[in-house]
Amino acid sequence: MNNVPTDILQWISNSLLIPDILLLFALLALTVSRLGGFAAESFARFRGHKKFAAFVGVLKRGGVEYVHLQAVPANFGLPKLAFAELQDTLFHADKTLDDLQLHAEAALKKLHIGIRVGPMLGLAGTLIPLGPALKGLAAGDLNSLANNLIVAFATPVVGIAIGGISFFMYTLRQRWYTQDLSDIEFIIKWVRQDKFSREPTASESAPQIAEGVVEGVYDA
Repeated sequence: MNNVPTDILQWISNSLLIPDILLLFALLALTVSRLGGFAAESFARFRGHKKFAAFVGVLKRGGVEYVHLQAVPANFGLPKLAFAELQDTLFHADKTLDDLQLHAEAALKKLHIGIRVGPMLGLAGTLIPLGPALKGLAAGDLNSLANNLIVAFATPVVGIAIGGISFFMYTLRQRWYTQDLSDIEFIIKWVRQDKFSREPTASESAPQIAEGVVEGVYDA
């Protein structure tokens, strides 16, 4: 009678092993999928960030008189989303910035799940089989002992791998998004200030001046 609570706890623990392993496999597949998306994002950023950073550098040095929003060389990530939505107006720029920040936070939180849950599932997969393994050792059942120890040692490796990959993507994306949001806000503030300070003359049509600015940035 005294063993009833222990038996119940052991039954609950053992019944969680299969769900734990299935969740670990599902999270691993999701992490690999996100790694593919991260690779695609990295490639797009590699192709477009140099021009965008050069453009921002020109603005910081004050080397531009007038810039049309459509001429901003934003062909990747958050800048592409921002200036595709803004187009010719800054009327809803503050709302766009808030939405971009929420978008970035949502993308990072998805990775944060892998950072936290992956090692937790791995730890659970380590602890659950130890009870049956010790029972097998006490009963002299080496086959049961070996099988349970294999599961106990394999699950934390998978969990740590999920956490490590997710942390790697989280760290880089957090740095990317922070810089992108800062650059987008800087461009918006610059354009707003420029619109209030001066208007382009009739001989300075916005598209022509913008194209000249972008070509100068690319040459730099």
